Amino acid sequence: MTKKDYKAIAEVIERHAIGSEAEGESILHVGEFVKALSSVLRADNPRFDAERFRAACYGEPFKK
Repeated sequence: MTKKDYKAIAEVIERHAIGSEAEGESILHVGEFVKALSSVLRADNPRFDAERFRAACYGEPFKK
């Protein structure tokens, strides 16, 4: 991964985090985050398998 990749991932997290650092808490909507991150990863690699990634994120077995 490159600096560009890390920046893209950080931007996805920033867009989906709710709350403020000053309050000491931030909530991340996992489902929307996984979808958005999948889009970033697919843009980088057209062979990226979003279904397999989603299953891995939720600890589910992947069946194809």
